[in-house]
Amino acid sequence: MKWLIYVAHLFGGGHNDDPRNGIPHAHKFKTGKWRPGNCRDEHKTVLHKLGDDEVRIQHFSNPDRKYQGGKTGKEDTNDNVLEIKNASCTVAQFRETIEPFGVYITGQEFGCPCDHSSLHATTWNGTAGVTYSYEWATSTDGINWTIISIFTGDGASITLPCTIGEVIFTRVVVTGSDGNTATDYFSVTVTNTFPGNAGCAQEFTTNPNNGFDITLFTKPFFKKTIHKANY
Repeated sequence: MKWLIYVAHLFGGGHNDDPRNGIPHAHKFKTGKWRPGNCRDEHKTVLHKLGDDEVRIQHFSNPDRKYQGGKTGKEDTNDNVLEIKNASCTVAQFRETIEPFGVYITGQEFGCPCDHSSLHATTWNGTAGVTYSYEWATSTDGINWTIISIFTGDGASITLPCTIGEVIFTRVVVTGSDGNTATDYFSVTVTNTFPGNAGCAQEFTTNPNNGFDITLFTKPFFKKTIHKANY
């Protein structure tokens, strides 16, 4: 019985002494014929308040429904059923249908030593009108993660290791305003050559003649070596 009372309240149903005007009140009624020494039976609908040792019938107040020959409600004042019907569309809009969503990261899978790599997170599906927040993180082993707090949108720029062959992993956790979450991972490998003979921005090599060479690569095809002596 208690859950019926809770649901009815959510839909606007009231007790018999509800201070509101109109129809949202529970109802008390009697059935049977009156005879001297034989009182008629008294009944109370679901939301009617009870005294000691009293029970309710399993009906909301409703003037269109009878119980043992008596009307369970009264037009214009005691009609929980109509109140619930009138509120049904409003209650249905309390919470929108929540749809799951997904996310994937796009970007270059290779990068130059000590360079930066720009990544972008794209979401699909999800609940209409939902807004998203993004948490980006990087890892060198795919297990221990460091949050990149400066990036909170759908794009991020990560700093690559300076050793050729190393890999940096990136993770994005996207949270929707409806409470749903989605996660994706991406990895970037450090290299100094790319398809089409494209080179990285610069490469330092030692030189035995008291200095070092700076080899410059201008993407994609130009290469020039400059020797700088130590003084």
